[in-house]
Amino acid sequence: MEKANERVLVTGGTGKTGRELVRLLAEGGVPVRAASRHPGRPAGGGAEAVEFDWARPETHAAALEGVGSLYLVPPALVADASGQVVPFLRRAVDGGVRRIVHLSAMGVDAAPEEVGLRKIELSVMGSGAGWTILRPNWFMQNFSESFFLAPIIERGELPAPTGSAAVSFIDSRDIAAVAAAALVEEGHEGAGYALTGGRALTFGEAAETIGTTVGREVRHVDVEPETMRRVMVEWGMPGDYADMMMGLFGGISAGWSAAIDDSVGRVLGRPPISFADYARDNVDAWLPATTRSA
Repeated sequence: MEKANERVLVTGGTGKTGRELVRLLAEGGVPVRAASRHPGRPAGGGAEAVEFDWARPETHAAALEGVGSLYLVPPALVADASGQVVPFLRRAVDGGVRRIVHLSAMGVDAAPEEVGLRKIELSVMGSGAGWTILRPNWFMQNFSESFFLAPIIERGELPAPTGSAAVSFIDSRDIAAVAAAALVEEGHEGAGYALTGGRALTFGEAAETIGTTVGREVRHVDVEPETMRRVMVEWGMPGDYADMMMGLFGGISAGWSAAIDDSVGRVLGRPPISFADYARDNVDAWLPATTRSA
């Protein structure tokens, strides 16, 4: 990894991609600041932790001090976060940020301009800083640390209203690795990378892979959309965000999430992490607490 001479601010520094990105940058000798609402000890020696809350602008100045590059992750579980992100983006660029890598989502480039995620993308592109936009498909980590996890552990079920449609799931570690490259290497400015795994799997195949890895049956249950929405709300997802997610499930059923892109391979020079490798690396997430490895 080439070393950047300026500090990188990672918003969402304890999230799925952020914590891995902080580790990669710190281990590569890049000055990095991990921003989160509850800062603890960041992954990777030498990383700095700072309190940052999208809803509290008074925390933004300290996070941005001395920063030249930014990994921009909108606040989690907010259906339209543009009202918070766009003013912060202006403040960042005015304060000296010259490079932005923005975590968006697959297909947002085709969304209408009034959609929140697209408004953020357009603001990044018009910010005056050099930019790279990452548009990943569904994260593999949603099975091990998000709303799919509890039904897998409690009932051996993976509920999803997707039928036999497939998704080219991507490991968040690959997203972080691409983000690291875009932040510290030349040649990524103005690029929009669609990030996918190397193979599209149905939810049935994903469930079977998890079950084989754990050593017990896990099966996909093709639930009704309203049942899926209830699962997500019970997990803690706001209703408007759950409604947005139901639209994404509809996209899966329509076949929009099965496409495979070669961006990971082109940027990293290696294949994406496979779902089987992801499952092996995260097997403890699906095991009873008493049997997890130390």
